[in-house]
Amino acid sequence: MTDADAAVRTARSDARLAWTVGGGLLVAAVAIPPALAYALPGSGVVGAVCLAAAFLLFALGIRGAGSVSANRPLGTGALIALGVLVLARMILDPVLTEALVSSGQSGLVTALSLAGDLVALALALIASVQILRAGMLPAPWHRAPFIVVLGLAGLGLIEALLGAAGSALSAAPVLAAWMVGLDVLARTSAAVFLGVLAIVLADRLAAARPAPLVGGRAG
Repeated sequence: MTDADAAVRTARSDARLAWTVGGGLLVAAVAIPPALAYALPGSGVVGAVCLAAAFLLFALGIRGAGSVSANRPLGTGALIALGVLVLARMILDPVLTEALVSSGQSGLVTALSLAGDLVALALALIASVQILRAGMLPAPWHRAPFIVVLGLAGLGLIEALLGAAGSALSAAPVLAAWMVGLDVLARTSAAVFLGVLAIVLADRLAAARPAPLVGGRAG
């Protein structure tokens, strides 16, 4: 085996590990909080850490191999920023909410939450477009993150319209409860789907034709 062949095998092994662990972390991020909600009050923090770690793995890979953004600055930066935002919101949101409510500025809580959601959506759109363009995931699955993000964005728009309609029809409490449940279901399903997809694609790397996975298309 030549040095080049050994480097390709190492890159493929690192990429498989990055996608497998990253996919597992995505699934764990949505499975751990409800499973440990009663036994571990801080399970939400564990879920946020898992989600942030998954974004970092998908962005950077392992030793550069397996980066779904092909190590390109824009996509990689967007994924890293998403991970940082997840952790920042988990830590800061409760503190800011308590401070604003106690100071009589509860109206800002909704505004800050909406702003955080919009920033997260923008980063997710940037990252998903860059993943599609990078071509590191085999076709047609390289489109999956973009389609999932578009679906969540569309659902958010529908929820906003229904919220406005609910306020006008004095049916806000019922619609609010329905929207919260639908939003949780959609986000959970999206994370599980992308996590399982990453694990499946990692397994497919073993059967794919040899090709390095550092800054180039997967074989």
